[in-house]
Amino acid sequence: FRENYFFVSGYRRLFMRSTKDSMFIKGTTFDELYAMLIFDRKMRNIFFKWILVIENNIKKINPNAMVKVKDCNGTLKNNQNLATGDVISITSANETKDYTVVIYGDTSGDGKINALDLLRIQKDILGATNLSGAFEKSADVSKDGKIDVLDLLKVQKNILGVSSIEQ
Repeated sequence: FRENYFFVSGYRRLFMRSTKDSMFIKGTTFDELYAMLIFDRKMRNIFFKWILVIENNIKKINPNAMVKVKDCNGTLKNNQNLATGDVISITSANETKDYTVVIYGDTSGDGKINALDLLRIQKDILGATNLSGAFEKSADVSKDGKIDVLDLLKVQKNILGVSSIEQ
């Protein structure tokens, strides 16, 4: 492997027993950390590619059109991955249309599908928190109109690499 330690170490918390101690879950291997890094990198490249495709297609229709991507807090994004809750604004002439991004499985809005998303779906199912808007829609991975154990299972399988979530 030819990766910087700091890139790989950013994924270690996904494999920790808890946030309070620095012990890994029994059986965790470096290969699993590295696989998460590669998965994340591939996802970011896919999302970034589609931002460019959208912008290029809009510019073909109207060369004066402007496309801006903002995060869920309204901060302009530059060359970052798309995430649930981001807003793509397309301005043409005097009209602006906003489109909210939903990435199925990304309930945290960080553009990744990981253990944090599993936790947010679980808390929603248990009634401890209520997901809303784009985040609620992103949790309905099975696209059956409800958030339940099936969605939790699909996200878990995606994280483990057993199956992919259809976007």
